[in-house]
Amino acid sequence: MFMINQINQSIINLINKLSNKSILNYRLDISLYNKKSTWVAFYVLTDIALFFITIFVSQITVGKSAL
Repeated sequence: MFMINQINQSIINLINKLSNKSILNYRLDISLYNKKSTWVAFYVLTDIALFFITIFVSQITVGKSAL
């Protein structure tokens, strides 16, 4: 989580430096970016968890069939 927060903060700082928009639009853009990045992180972590669950279940199945 710390690494994701660092990356988010770096991107926000970059947008801040490059942005010529008003403060209101800037805050809206950052808010939308944070929501999207949160969902992306959620889906990635969910996929990783499902991968390990699948491996775990398949190992149990293989172990039972070997007995």
